[in-house]
Amino acid sequence: ARAAVHLPEPGESPVLAAVQALPEKYRQAVYLRYYEGYEPAEIGALMGCTASQVSTYLYRGKAKLRNMLGGAYGQECLSE
Repeated sequence: ARAAVHLPEPGESPVLAAVQALPEKYRQAVYLRYYEGYEPAEIGALMGCTASQVSTYLYRGKAKLRNMLGGAYGQECLSE
């Protein structure tokens, strides 16, 4: 059984609003990693996939966020 991941309301955060717009698997991985602090192996257990899949979701999700946020803002927020 997969855990449901409930994100907070975006409010005034353009980054969180962009995270909300990601495809579900990217959104869950990015949220659990950067907002909740889970390690990829833990996220994999929650999402029912491998840690390497989680790493792929994080990489692709961050690339999509950089495109959505654009420019220096995206680079600054997603420099990891």
